[in-house]
Amino acid sequence: MNDTLIFLSRFIVTIGLTASLLACDRSTGDNKTIGQKVDETIQKSGTAVENAGSKIEQSTDKAASEMKSATNNAEQVLDDSAITASVQASFAKDPDLSVFKINVDTKAGVVSLFGEANSEVAKERAASIAAATKGVKSVNNNLVVNPKR
Repeated sequence: MNDTLIFLSRFIVTIGLTASLLACDRSTGDNKTIGQKVDETIQKSGTAVENAGSKIEQSTDKAASEMKSATNNAEQVLDDSAITASVQASFAKDPDLSVFKINVDTKAGVVSLFGEANSEVAKERAASIAAATKGVKSVNNNLVVNPKR
């Protein structure tokens, strides 16, 4: 009895597998076999995965570019701050300029000077000191000469 059940089980499995294989060759309404449809589905899935991979790669590249840009901007801000501090320190050491309130602003290496100077010579000296500072690309000298001091 046990052998009969095993035989029947194997026979049913064999019939199922045979039917599955035959179905792969059976034509559907659009003249494609089920096997061809399965192949097309697998191909479309592969294409979809490739497209998704491409989009992920593009997103990663964009994020890396934005990160690099943000890093460069942060470095520029630090560089500008260092330039401003260096110019202000140089002014503090100069006896002709230390008594005046000179505001120093730096953006992308361009130094802008605001405030007062007691003479045209002091105004030009401030611009020269700023221009000689490491990292300075140019100087906008907006100092106003006020000889009353």
